[in-house]
Amino acid sequence: MFRNYFKTAVRNIYRHKGYSIMNIAGLAIGMAACLLILLFVLDELSYDRFHEKAEHIYRMNIHDPNFGGTPALPAVMGPRLTDMYPEIRNLVRLLKQPTIIREGSNLTKEERFFYVDSTFFQMFSFQLRSGDPSTVLARPNSLVLTRSMAEKYFGTTDVLGRTLKTTQDEIFSITGVVEDPPGNSHFHFDFLASFQTLKPIQNIWERWAFTYVLISNESSRNNLQKKLDALTDQTPEKISQALGIWFRDMSFTLQSLTRIHLHSNMRADIEPGGDPRYLRLYSGIAIFILLIATVNYMNLATARSSSRAREVGVRKVVGAQKNQLAGQFLIEAILFAVIAMGLAFLLAELMLPVFKNLTGKAHIDQWLQTPTLLMLFAGLTLVTGVLSGSYPAFFLARFTPIRMLTSGSEHRSSGVILRKGLVVFQFTISIALIVGTLVMDGQLQYIQQKRLGFDREHILILPIQGGQTARNIKQELSRLTGVEEVSVGMGPPTAGFQSTVEWENKTYIVQDLCVDAEYVETMGLEILHGRDFSPARPADSTGVLMNETAAKLFGFQGMIGQQVDSKFVPGNEPHTLLGVVKDYHNTSFYEPIWPAFLYISPAMYRDNFLLRLRPGPLQPTLDAIQDLWRKFVPD
Repeated sequence: MFRNYFKTAVRNIYRHKGYSIMNIAGLAIGMAACLLILLFVLDELSYDRFHEKAEHIYRMNIHDPNFGGTPALPAVMGPRLTDMYPEIRNLVRLLKQPTIIREGSNLTKEERFFYVDSTFFQMFSFQLRSGDPSTVLARPNSLVLTRSMAEKYFGTTDVLGRTLKTTQDEIFSITGVVEDPPGNSHFHFDFLASFQTLKPIQNIWERWAFTYVLISNESSRNNLQKKLDALTDQTPEKISQALGIWFRDMSFTLQSLTRIHLHSNMRADIEPGGDPRYLRLYSGIAIFILLIATVNYMNLATARSSSRAREVGVRKVVGAQKNQLAGQFLIEAILFAVIAMGLAFLLAELMLPVFKNLTGKAHIDQWLQTPTLLMLFAGLTLVTGVLSGSYPAFFLARFTPIRMLTSGSEHRSSGVILRKGLVVFQFTISIALIVGTLVMDGQLQYIQQKRLGFDREHILILPIQGGQTARNIKQELSRLTGVEEVSVGMGPPTAGFQSTVEWENKTYIVQDLCVDAEYVETMGLEILHGRDFSPARPADSTGVLMNETAAKLFGFQGMIGQQVDSKFVPGNEPHTLLGVVKDYHNTSFYEPIWPAFLYISPAMYRDNFLLRLRPGPLQPTLDAIQDLWRKFVPD
């Protein structure tokens, strides 16, 4: 029976080539779009699940009622936590510290350089190519390279026992080589150095580390969370005695490793994460695209029902039952779906380079070889075939043979309302998707063109490497012909640090931005009232600028030249309000603009040079800056 169904389906496809090509093409395009979206969704859901102990690993976060969550802890807390809580079977700290590697006269800044505990490979399942996972990071100055870094610096992965030197005159002995972290890891590294290499520091708040703990089961996790809550409910003095850190109004949370990528949403996270709302949106779009393709098949099949009416009539006359006829048309639809899926797979392969570039997921094609995706492909094919063939099958199978063989008119009025409804459904979903695409395009245009309240064109930011030469470098930079303005500060106007202010029985988050006298001019901020800092006035070192939001919120309008309450500006010296700056976006568009205070800062907060370059060819200016930089900072 099945063989007969199959032969008839193939014969019909071959006989009606135009109709078949149209149907297969429609299904294939819909399936290809669905497959690509499915690849993205599967990849987002797979983050960190390759670790054998993934279900038992948690990251410890700090939550502050004023500033929100922080995904790192002061590094000094790690050993104390393992001593205090038996629920913690293992603990690993990751401290990210960009490092400059020296190869003779060549210097390379490596951003993905981490210091980690010796238990790193006992907790995480990254694949070591060489080295013993239990001892590879046990000694100070031990270093594990990824395969790509070993090949970059030595041209081979056989590098055990060789050394790398940093510009801080630290010599690391290579004790292992690890495969590059998978794309679906929430953090990526190139170098792993032993945590014991780090020298003791005076200020324990200067060293923060991402801290992961291994817990046996959910019950132990709940017990640990209760103990942490009980600890942070105590006085700051008792917390300090237990952890070596002074805490006030803060709490700890345990976040499952497999939820970090999609459910973190914290500032200063180890890497940008995903958003589960997008996955729901994309999944919905994939389903709608597939539905449009299947409805299109239904409409085409029922629209040409007149050409199949006599076939149905003859089959019924010779004894075919409704379920047999329905089976015939379902097999035909499934065959269409199988052919369309093969074509969809080919289309998806052809589109993968563009899709990977669009999504930034260079590794996404690894899913094409997995049994999981092949099973999903098979299920998707079957579902598409059954859905697209269900209505035509039962619609055609119910025809009365005598009337079909005599007048052939019965089919003309059958199912008209349903077919019209399907057409309306198609157009509704298509219009909704088109409108959604236009809205998203408008959002992207908004992001690219929205004025932020400061200039960002032709701005070059250089991190300061050595405070004693910063003043001399600034003077020399300002003399270059391609440089229009030079400032020294914390960074762009979005780079200030947060603090809280109590005002009229409410707590406000404010931005403190440490700058110099040339900052406003360099970044293109606009003075609305009063004046800017002046290099010719030493007294301006105790002056302050604020944005419109701060002036309105705290009642400083019309107070130019008067002293500002010391609670708004760090330090013990009184500050004088010099001017009000037009509001600029100092946080995400999702949040209101924070009140901001700009003041001349001590040298310790001047982290970057900010250069406004003149319009025109940039490369000569960049080359001149590089030559000057190497003169002052050779390492």
